[in-house]
Amino acid sequence: MKENMEKVRYGRKKEEVIGDTVGASLDTVGASLDTAGASLDTVRARLDTVGASLDTVRARLDTVGASLDTVGASLDTVRARLNTIGASLDTVVARLDTVGASLDTVGASLDTVRARLDTVVARLDTVGASLETVGASLDIVVPRLDTVGASLAIVAKLDTDGAILDTVGTSFDTVGASLDTVGARLDTVGASLDTVGTSLDTVGASLDTVGASLDIVVPRLGGKPV
Repeated sequence: MKENMEKVRYGRKKEEVIGDTVGASLDTVGASLDTAGASLDTVRARLDTVGASLDTVRARLDTVGASLDTVGASLDTVRARLNTIGASLDTVVARLDTVGASLDTVGASLDTVRARLDTVVARLDTVGASLETVGASLDIVVPRLDTVGASLAIVAKLDTDGAILDTVGTSFDTVGASLDTVGARLDTVGASLDTVGTSLDTVGASLDTVGASLDIVVPRLGGKPV
């Protein structure tokens, strides 16, 4: 009987020790769970903050995307304008080539005029010699006229010489009119060249404006100025 009582007491003490140990362990587990819960709350708060930051980033990316679309459209416009300017420059170059060809033609015409003037001068020298001959003939004829009188043959010769002089005068008038025409054409060519120069100045100013615009746009895109 006494042994049974001892066994019962021992069993109760053992149960008490086990109960205390289990209770302490449960308290420790509860404290750990409380700590874990607090940590989870902190994690949830941080995740909420990260989510808000991601929303802000998405909004900024949308804004940047819209800005890039606008810049792309502007670049397309600039490219179109540059293509138009390039076509205009090609037209100007073609016109300059045409003007150059016209100047070559004018130069050839001037060479022809010079050659004709040389021919006219040579003819004038010939006419001068003929006039000197006529003068010498007159010096001979006058005494004869005083001596012999009017000679129909000499009068006819003088009429012929007068007709020759009239023809030479008409030729001089024709050459003068031709030179006036050439001068007027040269004035017209000069005015055309002035107009071309003004057009080139306008194109140069447009290119400067395009270059300034590119200097503003390129750095914003992360490139180097042109």
